[in-house]
Amino acid sequence: MHWWEKWPGRLEAEAQAFVECGIPYEIDSEAKEKGLLIIQATFQWEKEEIPLTICFPDNYPYFPPKVTAPKCNLRHQEPREGGLCLLAQEQDTWDTNDTIAEVISRQLPDILRINEGDPKAKHREEQTGIPIGAYMNYEINSHLLLPELPENISRGKGTLDLRLSNMHPLRGIACSANDETTNRKIGISAVVQQNTGIYCNTKVTGYWAYLSSPPSSLDAKTIIKEAEKDLGHPLPRNMHKFKEYRKGQKHPLEYRLDIYAFAYHDELEHEKSIPTWIVVARRSVKGTARTDAQLIRSHTESRQEVFKRIPEARPLEAATVTCIGLGSIGSPIAIELAKAGVGKIHLVDSDIVEPGNSVRWASGFGAAGHHKSLHIAQSIKINHPYTQVGEHIPIRIGSTGYLAAKNGQKASHDEILHRAISDSDLIIDSSASTGVHHYLSSLSRDYRIPHIIVSSTHGAWGGRVARLTPGETGCWSCLLHYENDGSIPTPSDRVDDEAVQPHGCLDPTFTGTSFDLMSISMMATRLAVATLCRGSNNGYPDYAWDYSAISFRAEDASLCTPSWKTSRIKQHPRCASCQLEK
Repeated sequence: MHWWEKWPGRLEAEAQAFVECGIPYEIDSEAKEKGLLIIQATFQWEKEEIPLTICFPDNYPYFPPKVTAPKCNLRHQEPREGGLCLLAQEQDTWDTNDTIAEVISRQLPDILRINEGDPKAKHREEQTGIPIGAYMNYEINSHLLLPELPENISRGKGTLDLRLSNMHPLRGIACSANDETTNRKIGISAVVQQNTGIYCNTKVTGYWAYLSSPPSSLDAKTIIKEAEKDLGHPLPRNMHKFKEYRKGQKHPLEYRLDIYAFAYHDELEHEKSIPTWIVVARRSVKGTARTDAQLIRSHTESRQEVFKRIPEARPLEAATVTCIGLGSIGSPIAIELAKAGVGKIHLVDSDIVEPGNSVRWASGFGAAGHHKSLHIAQSIKINHPYTQVGEHIPIRIGSTGYLAAKNGQKASHDEILHRAISDSDLIIDSSASTGVHHYLSSLSRDYRIPHIIVSSTHGAWGGRVARLTPGETGCWSCLLHYENDGSIPTPSDRVDDEAVQPHGCLDPTFTGTSFDLMSISMMATRLAVATLCRGSNNGYPDYAWDYSAISFRAEDASLCTPSWKTSRIKQHPRCASCQLEK
C-alpha cells in the first residue's frame, strides 16, 4: 500500500499547502500509476519562474521529499542531479508535521538570497563547507591515501610514488608526490608508510598535477580532458601494467593502468578554500579499444584531521604504553588505545589464538594460530597506523628462555620486558596472574611510572580496575591489604564457577561473556587515557579515585544494573614495603 493510500489526508494536506503558499503544481499521474508520487511545481522568485521537481520517498512522511531545480546552478544544490539542500541534516530536521510546500516557501528564498550575496541570508547560512568531492560517484571499495598539500600551493606537477594493495578496485597509499617544477617532494608520515607497507606492497608510478580551478564535471573522463587543457599537454599513458583473471576466463586480461591525482582548492570548510585531491584511474585492456576511467575515493594523510573527532586525546601522541596480557580483557584495551592515538605501544603476551577465543577476543576465527601479540600488532599497524608498535615478540613473564634478535644476539624474556617498560609512561596489566601483578608493581616503582591492574571475577560477574602510582598511592601489597580487610568495594564473584579446559589447551580458563568483560576493558582504557593526559591542557580529565569495582550480577546470580563503586588507594598501615620507603 502506498503512503497516499494509507494516509490520504497527507496528500490532501500537501496539495492544500501548495495552494496556500501560492506555488502552482501538478501531480504526475503517469508516475503515480507506477507507484511514484512526483509533483511538478513552479516557484515564483521576483520576475523569475523556477521549475521544481518534487519526488516523495516510499517512506514519506518519515523522511522528506527530494526537491530538484534542474535549470538552476546554485550554492546549496547538488551538482549532479540538481537537488536543493533545503534542510541541514534533513533526516533530523525534517518535521513530519511539515509540508514540503511550506519548507520550499520558507527555505528556498534564503538559498536564492545567499546566491545573490544578501548579507542577512549569509548570516543565517549553515556554517559548513560544500566540497565538490562529496557529490562524486567513486569506484566501489576504492581508496587512496595521499600526502597533505601545502595550504599555499598554487602550481606543481610530477610523479607519484604509489604502493598499492589492490588494483581493481584501486586501494593503496601515495608515499610521496615529486614536484618537477621545484624539485621538492611532499610525503606522508614515516610511521604511516612503515605500518601500511605490510599490505601496500606493489610499487606503481602515478602522475599528479595542480589544477588552477576545481573540476566543473563529476565525470572521470571529462576531468582528465579538463586537466589536459589546464596543463596544456596530454597526461602520460600506460604507466603500469597488470593482469587480472575474470570469472569464466581461461586467460587473464592484461590491463594498462594510469593513476592521476589532481590537486585543487575546494571549500572543505565554510567559505574557506583548502587544497585537496581528486583521483582518477584510467584502465585499458590490451588488444581492445576498451578504455575505462573511474573516480577513486581518496583522503589526505593528516594526523590532525584524523584525530579532530577526539581533541581531548591529543596528549596521547607523545605517550608510550606497555600492555601486558592480551586476552579477552587486554586485547580490546590495546586496540582502543591505538584508536585513541597513543604514540607507541609495547605488546606482551605469549599465548596463541584459538577458535574458541573468538567468542570474547578482539578478532575471530581468522586469527586462529597466530600469537596474540603478533596479531594485535598487525591489526594496529593496518588499521591505526599513527601508533608505532614497539616490542611485540611473544614473551612469557617469569620464563628463563632467550629469544634471538635480528642482530644475531640473544635477549632474555625479562630483558625484553625491561626494555619495553623503561621506554613507557604507563603499564597496563591484564595478565590475571598474581605473580605478574606483584612483579610489575615492583618494576613500576623502579621506573617510577603508573601501573594499572585490570581483572574480572569468576563467571565475569564483575571486575576491578586499580591504578597504582609510585609516590602518590599505595602499592600492590596495599591493595591486597584493603581487599582482605574489606575496606574497599569488591565486585560480585561466582564462587562456584568451574573453569573450562578447551581441548588442546594446557591451562583451564574462566567462563564469562565478551559483552560483560568489555565494560571492564573500557573502564581500564578510560583510566589509562586519563592517566596519560594528566597535567596537559584541554586533555581528557582525570578521575578522583584509584580503584573501581563493578558488579553485573547479584549474589543469587540475577542481573543487576551495573555501577562502578570507587575508592582511593592510600598507603596501608600494615604494608611493610611502603613503611620501609618512609
